[in-house]
Amino acid sequence: MKNLLIIILLLPLYSFSQKSGSLFSEYGRALYVGYNNEISASASGVVKTSITARGAGAVVTQENGLYKVKPLIPGSVNITLIGTDPAGNSINFGVWRFSSELLPRPALSNIHFKRDIGGIIDLHSFIDNVNYEIVGGKVGGIEFKGNALTSEILKNFDDESGKELDLPLRVTAKNNCDKLEREYLYVIVLH
Repeated sequence: MKNLLIIILLLPLYSFSQKSGSLFSEYGRALYVGYNNEISASASGVVKTSITARGAGAVVTQENGLYKVKPLIPGSVNITLIGTDPAGNSINFGVWRFSSELLPRPALSNIHFKRDIGGIIDLHSFIDNVNYEIVGGKVGGIEFKGNALTSEILKNFDDESGKELDLPLRVTAKNNCDKLEREYLYVIVLH
């Protein structure tokens, strides 16, 4: 009985810890092609961490304590979190699977244009630090460059108020990502 009491009294002096780790991406389980996706790594019981990525041609860099993973093609990316404990032992915390997708289509901020004055086409990104530049487009078969829909272009359309026109735009993503040109189809309304 005396030995059991000593064991029970000594138990609080020992701490038991389980080593665990996790990865976090601001955009959930999606990584965007050509974009420097930030990945936060957290691990307990280690003095340093590192990650490796396999699949979709992913490139890993580290900057200011954050990892950045940039896939080169759509598909999937497996990211492995590895830690080093105080004794120098390597600990594998597991593999996280992310999908590798194209950047989401930017939103057109203004769909209403006045035939007699034209307007500027403006796009907004859903992804931080990615801006879009409009290379050009076509409205009603008339091509234009840049982001201006001039009155000279719009006056070619009949006077029917509220008319919808297809607006295919050639768009380049820039800032914090590879320069990627894509074409998106929007609809505008003439007044």
